[in-house]
Amino acid sequence: MFLGQELRDLGGLAKDYELHLTTAIFREDGQFDRDRVVLQHPERTVTLSEGYWGGAPSSRQDEAGNPRLVAGFNGVSFEESDGSEGEFFGSFLGLSEAVRETGVSRPLPGNGS
Repeated sequence: MFLGQELRDLGGLAKDYELHLTTAIFREDGQFDRDRVVLQHPERTVTLSEGYWGGAPSSRQDEAGNPRLVAGFNGVSFEESDGSEGEFFGSFLGLSEAVRETGVSRPLPGNGS
């Protein structure tokens, strides 16, 4: 449901959009960001999409020695051939393969557990 002047059920309105995050490079501080995302829809013609995304990996490692997760944010504004406009904003969290399989991270240094 969307709030505004009147409560409306718009659950199907934003259905089937795909947000594709373009490649980003990790900076020396471990964070990343990129000012390019691509928005697509299988039945609508997106004529313009402008956005950003970024985040950082966890400083804790999984059992394989990789960052246990990566988290961040994203947003995109878009226009369609019929004059429609919209925006999507969100966050994401991705777990490493080892954490997805076992749910276990390496213990914190000095934690002893």
